[in-house]
Amino acid sequence: MAGPKTTQATLRRTLTFRDLVVYGLLFIAPMAPVGVFGTLDAKSHGAVALVYLVAMAFTAYSYAQMVRVAPRAGSVLTYARVGLGEGPGFIAGWMTMLDYLLIPAVAYLFSGIAMEELVPSVDRWVWTAIAVVVTTGLNL
Repeated sequence: MAGPKTTQATLRRTLTFRDLVVYGLLFIAPMAPVGVFGTLDAKSHGAVALVYLVAMAFTAYSYAQMVRVAPRAGSVLTYARVGLGEGPGFIAGWMTMLDYLLIPAVAYLFSGIAMEELVPSVDRWVWTAIAVVVTTGLNL
């Protein structure tokens, strides 16, 4: 009698363009730019997409450089630890956690305020709640 076959599960270490787009949308939430769109539009003379493209290009370039120095899993925590030491790495890890908690909250609030300006008959807290529900649904 033969025993059960075992297979080892492995993760792919590749991301497709579609993976990156979906991850980016889920991470920053589709409503995140709404709160700052007007300011960016005015300051960039209508080139908002270019502003985001340049910011993303610099971010991608920075991560590409750091992954050569620290090729293991991680992000800011790993890179700060490798580049600056254990203490700054620890602080960067905690700051990243706060960033993941506070930035979406602010983005939701800004979205609610901006949407209330567009549709004044609906309270900003309703728009904020809608943004939270939509983003949560997308993430699930």
